[in-house]
Amino acid sequence: MPVIALAAGKEDEDTVLLEGRLEGYSSAVRLPSGSTALTWLLIGFLGVIAISTLFKNGKRTHLD
Repeated sequence: MPVIALAAGKEDEDTVLLEGRLEGYSSAVRLPSGSTALTWLLIGFLGVIAISTLFKNGKRTHLD
């Protein structure tokens, strides 16, 4: 158990933030952080679809 505790304590703040998947590229491979506008538009669109089903007439048939 003491060996595991010593191994876990050796990581410093710089190595925690590094990701091995992104190392070795000559250019930046991360996308810049953007806004959440597209997510809100998608939520609004799906909300309209969900709410519109509440107003559907249950007695309406395909023959109308």
